[in-house]
Amino acid sequence: MSLPTAIVNDFYLEVARGNVSGYTAREIVGQNAALAGADKFIWGEGTVSSQDLTEAATAAIVYISTTAAGDTSKAVTITGVDANYDEITEVITTNATDGRTRVAGTKAFLAINKVTIAAAVAGKLYVFYASEVTNGVPDDLTKVQAVIDIGNTESFNAFYCVPRNRKLYLTSLRYRSTGSTTTHDVILSIKQKLYGGAYTVLDIAKYLDLGTTNFIDEQISFTDAPLVFPAKSKFKLTAGLVGGTALDIAIEAKFIEEAITVAPATTTVINKATYLTTLTSRGTTLASQNYYLIGLDEVPTALPSSFNLDNLLATITGATNYRVAANTEVAFDPAYFVSGKLISTDKKAILTVMRCVDSGATVDYVLAPVNTIVDLGSGVKKTQKISYLA
Repeated sequence: MSLPTAIVNDFYLEVARGNVSGYTAREIVGQNAALAGADKFIWGEGTVSSQDLTEAATAAIVYISTTAAGDTSKAVTITGVDANYDEITEVITTNATDGRTRVAGTKAFLAINKVTIAAAVAGKLYVFYASEVTNGVPDDLTKVQAVIDIGNTESFNAFYCVPRNRKLYLTSLRYRSTGSTTTHDVILSIKQKLYGGAYTVLDIAKYLDLGTTNFIDEQISFTDAPLVFPAKSKFKLTAGLVGGTALDIAIEAKFIEEAITVAPATTTVINKATYLTTLTSRGTTLASQNYYLIGLDEVPTALPSSFNLDNLLATITGATNYRVAANTEVAFDPAYFVSGKLISTDKKAILTVMRCVDSGATVDYVLAPVNTIVDLGSGVKKTQKISYLA
């Protein structure tokens, strides 16, 4: 009789091998060449633009440029998510005669997760939203979303926006520094931003002064309790240096990304009259509201009683009287709305819905009272006015 054999599989290894369907191994590398002070974002532009990444509120095309005139006709691969949080990739090629001249892409990115190039360029390569450039450097550094530094072939941002049909698990984190001759403690903060929310700190790792004359840290944390980042959330890592001088540090975060089925998130809607009656019966008043545009693949024959949150086109923010869909004008009631936002859509119609919060903190979704269904037409678009709860 043979002895039983116990086979223990390393799940992460099997994922990396491609043996587990629906899962992908992912690594995120971040670097800050001159960390100093508290809570600084770890990315390749950390020493230049206020040591933080200014995230976009709306999707927009991106530009590339380098600081070296000779970096011509170089293909740059950019990966991120679009306005719907679907993963997109675009290859933009640097200017054919002068690498310092900005070149625009054609795809609208809401967030950029990674930038790569086949071979290192002679200059510093920038990826940014609309900004003029001077010698290849964006004039408005808040528009910079990633850089590939001289000698590198990829961006080093400790940032990731999870696509809408994925879930991310942080399985391990390695912190490294190239060394320092002064005493220092390093505090790493792992942050999460859920869809529609703000950044919160999920965990903190503190690496203490090693008590030697050459401080080189090679430590691993978060290996036994993976941290979860759901669909449409963001991962961000910041660090602070306590004591010592500016420190060159790098982090390597290991993840497993799971492909998930996105179930429709349907929400019941009511009309204006029903909502006003409901407010009276509750003894509450309207406290606040957000206005939504819901994309429709077909023009319905009757007002719907629910809508799918996954088909959301935009949340209104910005100035009044913006066009929010192709040739569709939105007119705001100044008593309730002071903002607007420009979007585009290939949907056949949009449904206008308000997320209303009353003084008792109850949430209701209310159809806009006039032109709730906006028919964008077929071929020639129509222009209509949309009124709001008043």
